[in-house]
Amino acid sequence: MELSALLLCIIIVLLNAYESEAITSNRDKNRIRDTFGINMNVDLVHYTGYSVLNGVYEKARKSKSGKNIIQVQRTNGTELISAMANDLRKLLKKKHNAVRRLVDTLESHSKTINWGSVQPADAPEFSYYNVEYMNKKPDEIDEQYEPQRKSLQLTPDDRFLNRPVNFSRSVVQVPFDVYSRRSDVLRDANWTRILDEKFKKNLENDPSLKWQYFGTTAGLLRFYPPFQWKMYSDSDRPNVYDCRMKPWYTKAATFPKDMIILVDSSGSMEGLKKWVASHIVQALVDTLGDNDFFNILTYSDVVEYVEPCFDGTLVRADGGNKGKLMESLRHIQPKSVADLSSALEAAFNLTLKFHSTNSGSGCYSSVVIITDGATYDYQDLMDRYNNLTDRQIRVFSYLVGSDTSYMESVRDIACNNDGFFQQVLSRNDIKEKVLRYLTVMNRPQAIQEDHHTAWTKPYYDQTYLDYGFGLVSTVSAPAYVRRSSGSGKTLGGVAATDVPIDHMLNVMPIHRTGVNGYAFVVTNNGYVVAHPKLETFFTKMYHSGTLSIKPNYNSIDIDALEGAAVNETIRTSILANTIGRTEYRKAIIPLDSWKRFILVRGRYYFSSVDQEKFPFHVGAFLPDLYGKQKLELSKSYKIRKSSRLSVEKNCTRVDWSLPYKYPAIEDVSREDLACGILANQTIWLPDTWRYCYPRNESVAKSGKSMSQLELIKTYLFQQQKSNISIECDLEMVNLVLVDVFITSALEVYWNDYPSGEYGVVVVFSISSSGVQRRRWQSVYRAEYKQNILNVLTGFGRQSYPSFYRRTVAYKPNAASTPCLYTLIKTGINRTDILVSKALRRNGLVYAVSGMVISAENFTDKFWNDANSSTCSRNPNAYLCYLIDDNGILLLSNTDSWKYDAGKSIAEVDALCVRWRGTEKAAKTTTALCQIYQTHSDPRLDI
Repeated sequence: MELSALLLCIIIVLLNAYESEAITSNRDKNRIRDTFGINMNVDLVHYTGYSVLNGVYEKARKSKSGKNIIQVQRTNGTELISAMANDLRKLLKKKHNAVRRLVDTLESHSKTINWGSVQPADAPEFSYYNVEYMNKKPDEIDEQYEPQRKSLQLTPDDRFLNRPVNFSRSVVQVPFDVYSRRSDVLRDANWTRILDEKFKKNLENDPSLKWQYFGTTAGLLRFYPPFQWKMYSDSDRPNVYDCRMKPWYTKAATFPKDMIILVDSSGSMEGLKKWVASHIVQALVDTLGDNDFFNILTYSDVVEYVEPCFDGTLVRADGGNKGKLMESLRHIQPKSVADLSSALEAAFNLTLKFHSTNSGSGCYSSVVIITDGATYDYQDLMDRYNNLTDRQIRVFSYLVGSDTSYMESVRDIACNNDGFFQQVLSRNDIKEKVLRYLTVMNRPQAIQEDHHTAWTKPYYDQTYLDYGFGLVSTVSAPAYVRRSSGSGKTLGGVAATDVPIDHMLNVMPIHRTGVNGYAFVVTNNGYVVAHPKLETFFTKMYHSGTLSIKPNYNSIDIDALEGAAVNETIRTSILANTIGRTEYRKAIIPLDSWKRFILVRGRYYFSSVDQEKFPFHVGAFLPDLYGKQKLELSKSYKIRKSSRLSVEKNCTRVDWSLPYKYPAIEDVSREDLACGILANQTIWLPDTWRYCYPRNESVAKSGKSMSQLELIKTYLFQQQKSNISIECDLEMVNLVLVDVFITSALEVYWNDYPSGEYGVVVVFSISSSGVQRRRWQSVYRAEYKQNILNVLTGFGRQSYPSFYRRTVAYKPNAASTPCLYTLIKTGINRTDILVSKALRRNGLVYAVSGMVISAENFTDKFWNDANSSTCSRNPNAYLCYLIDDNGILLLSNTDSWKYDAGKSIAEVDALCVRWRGTEKAAKTTTALCQIYQTHSDPRLDI
């Protein structure tokens, strides 16, 4: 019988180096297994009501009368992934439509504006709410900004993380290097006010909508609802933010592009000119995103790639590549004379190479020249290359310095080739003049009125001394205006809203993938958007242990998290926009911050969301056996939207001991199942899972104060009489109802069989739907009790507690389900042991039952059952270590075991691990190490 998942490592310290031999025999090993392992299993079954609960589930699944309450359904992974992709598409479409309504409102309103009229800057209509001066005192700002100093009452709101906000209007933010009273800024502040009513309407239609905003070409940002921006230091101010430099703006303002940047590195570029040139390059690079490709070349008497690794190619403009190229550029030393002709030839040859192979972005192409002079416009050279391709190659030029001797030639290079010319005189000019190239690149879109939607990689919003809604992706779209009669439309700005990644995960609830299964989302470029293995923070040990965001945290490729399991199959299929699955393979699933892990066999499934509109792909990993089937309430028992109960009086007749009376369970009705959630006050549900959520504004404001259990009760019984609008995942709710009803049998059993006198601290049951029941055997200190609850209630956003996952994953093929052991730190140098066991049928997992045993009782049981000449409580000549399935020390016969408990055996005694690595006993003059298990699965040896 394989009844216990314990590993026993025995280190034998020999008194005589010449008498080395393996003392522990198989008889000892088998006796430990047959005594301690079996006895602990018997105790668990008895104290937790394991057999009773298993019998009720079996009765509900297969009744003699044929009236089954629950049934087993096989999971079709392909259908599941398609359903999740479709649900995500619906969510993203709602956010996309909200942005389009903002764009339509602005473009319609722009037709009524007289763009040629310029009114005085102090005119009443140009007075606006500037977040920089909002709620400031008169003596805190310069007098000229008094028209922008407004008072606005801000009230904390749960929908916006309890930030103080105001829903009556929007406010404006202007970057520090843009004069907030400049005529175009005042004009934009005036004409974008029309958005206030549309902002409100959008939020009314979709209460889950987050920040909405519109950034103009002048640099003004109007956002809703307003809040007081807070930065990370007193020297930082809200006006450091420039919307035009942000990915959500630049991605919507232009199509994907290839850009080759030519930097003059001749001797005349020494000193300040080199500094200005490098900052021009930095500003250009900052406008590029993951869908863009670029490279940087320098030219003097020779043309060189600044980074030899990227010689002869264009690279994706992700954070890593941009940082590497900019770092290489800083080490360039000006020398000799400039040969712009050779530089242009290199740039055009590289561009044509990518055109011929359909590589790169596949859209726009541009060459950018940064120089302090050119003696010729090189038009014959560029005409020759342009005749070799049917795709337009725009040329932009930036003249560094105040010398105008070469201005005409440098200007003609750009203006004769569909580009734009700018002279940069100082560092203060850089950003404004660089950003003008975006308007030029946008011209074809503006002419066609192309409102393509852009989605950013996930990032953290850090405008309020926190990380906002966690990772968010911003959806944005351009708005076009005609600023004068007879002229074509030009870019007016970009509208956007934030979509928390957590909202995307809402359409992939845990019950779809099940325990040890998981879903993930990646971009069209293979970068991870959401994944259970994604860690975006690291701890600065040298800085008080504070958390910091990892560099390039949003440029993690799916290969880095899934490795060889998906390297050739999933990533390739995702980029090819296909739907499919892999063959069965093993996945490593980390637990407890990689302190533990489980190895799970299963399949990956993947699907595109909608490549035309939404550049995301959904993937899922489903375990074999228990991941291929799930419980489902039989059709006649299911609660539907049309069959919810509106009154509670129907519940008074229900016999709550019904599940304990096996024959009577066949008489249960749909109403009985629904009523069960009212009568059972001892159940607990994880609030990290989303069974239900409030839809209407009044409840949404206080939604966080309502637990998931309260929301379910309100949904079933009170919604019609209280005007509360709540939406629920009925599949999850139905599973909760049946699990609440079935597990109520435990309440009767636990009353009959108290276990506190046997050292049991608490008994519990956790069903697959998240329903948890527990019975404390005595009154305990709050701190001690909370340490245990932290383990029992450790549900993540899309995961079960660590011990639950290990229990289910451990030997799913075993004919007899083994127990699994978890050490809990319940105080200083105090530990208790959690013993758990899965309720299974043919791989399907109903629940996990378990108990927490005091350390004293557990150790007494072990030493009484395992005592032998080679392994006893008294170490004498022998040291014994008891470790769990991940090599974590549970107990030993050393004096320091209470201090060492919970550590890896490798930390406690590396010799034992080293012996296992050689697969044989390592006979030395000091020790002999052997490992024995209380089960026979060699795969779980450490």
